[in-house]
Amino acid sequence: MVYVSHKDMAARQISWTPTMSSYMLAHLCGLVTGGHRPGTSFKNVHWNGCAAAMNEYFQRTDLIGTHITNHTRTWKRKYKQIVHLKSLSGALWDEDNFMIVLNHEHYTNHIKDHKEDEPFLNKPIKHYEEMLVIVGAGMATGQYAKGSSDPLATEVIDLEEQKTNKA
Repeated sequence: MVYVSHKDMAARQISWTPTMSSYMLAHLCGLVTGGHRPGTSFKNVHWNGCAAAMNEYFQRTDLIGTHITNHTRTWKRKYKQIVHLKSLSGALWDEDNFMIVLNHEHYTNHIKDHKEDEPFLNKPIKHYEEMLVIVGAGMATGQYAKGSSDPLATEVIDLEEQKTNKA
């Protein structure tokens, strides 16, 4: 039997099948819905636990926590892209089917310039719910997102609300 170090295993590239990605997302989603709050990231014990569960399920021995961490980054990038696409002018969000809907002309013009966005437009987004649970909860968007120059721990006061209270 040949001993392979963790460092050597981490250096190996893993070919992720759709089934493996689905299992990984479901496992991590289960951690969050079970009460674990990942904040900005899961801990090593969670990455390694997911790798162990996947090794057992898929009868493998080569997955480690680093592979799970790296693949999760791919899903975070996808989620960030989806959030951006949802904010496009003229884009509608279909909550029932998890679809970003553009009219035909807008869709055609957008895809000409941004071919990489095609998998997320005018068709159901696979694994959107899992991405939302795993990534979305830790990602500030809209008015809750702070810029890099904004001071931390400051309270925002709505001046319009103060005026109506004084009147």
